[in-house]
Parts: sequence; C-alpha cells; structure tokens
Amino acid sequence: MKHHTQVGIVGAGPAGLILSHLLHLAGIESVVLERRTRVEVEQILSGPGLVNLHRFTHRGGECDIVTDLDSPDAPAAVSRAGLGGRCQGCAEALRMFVSAYGAEAGNLALRGLALGGVYVGGGIAPKILPAIRSGAFMQAFLDKAPMTDLLTKVPVKVILNAESGLIGAATRANELSR
Repeated sequence: MKHHTQVGIVGAGPAGLILSHLLHLAGIESVVLERRTRVEVEQILSGPGLVNLHRFTHRGGECDIVTDLDSPDAPAAVSRAGLGGRCQGCAEALRMFVSAYGAEAGNLALRGLALGGVYVGGGIAPKILPAIRSGAFMQAFLDKAPMTDLLTKVPVKVILNAESGLIGAATRANELSR
C-alpha cells in the first residue's frame, strides 16, 4: 500500500530550505510555511497565520474559493469557506488553526496556573466559534500529559462581547481614579 506524504516546514532558514530540497529529492511534497528563520506563535495563531496554513493545505496551489491570499479579507474568507464546508483545504487549515489555538491556550494555562479559567478573547475566536466547539480546541488544550488531569479542571470560555476590552479598560481607569 502506497502512502501519500506531505510535510510542512516552519522556518525557511538554511535548515528548512535544505530539508525541503531533500524531501523533494525523496519524492515527498513539502511546503515552507514561513519565510523567516524563527517563527513565533503569533505567526500561526493570527489572520496571516491562517493564510499560511491555507498555503500548506493547498500545497502552495490555487483555491477555487479563496483566490486572493494577499487581500486583508483572506483570513476571514478561509474561515468562512472552512466553516461552510465549501473547500476541504480551507476546512483543514481551519482545523489545524483551531488545534494550534487550543494547544497554545493549554500551554498558557499551565504556565500561569490559570485554575480560575482561560478566557479566549480577540476578534477571531467568536467568528470561528463552531470550529472551536468541534472538539479539536479542547483536545489540543488537554493534550498535556502528565498535566491533563489538572487541565480538565480549568474552565475555558470564549469572550463574545466585542467591547470587553474597552469595558475592562474603563473599569480599571475608574478604579485608578479613586
């Protein structure tokens, strides 16, 4: 039985480019996801990061649904296509994004011992809530053996109020003014 293998390489430094070339020589497809030598979590868990994942799931090729990856609307278009099931590559990019999001949220919960809860805010989470609720987020959040039991006790919530940042800042300003 022949298996089809793809590899995503994060980081295009000398090692990443050499690995990509060696994989090509071995007949294995690869996509370099990032043109830099160092990748921060924000370069995956952001709108542009979702576009990077789209490039990977489409093997650097074209997508019938999201045609302009340089558009400011590209991340939202990938999300809509993935949520709507209109493009399998977009759906896979969104699944990968949600899994990475959950993994990083779990890492942060452990780093900060956030036993009172993790509250996911920002502009992306409310827009992809169905994907977050699919289970991939929590599976990746909890996949931290031997700390899984601890993390099962940490509540995870998505902030849906788009004004929560302003409300928090106003509350804090009010406290400081007393």
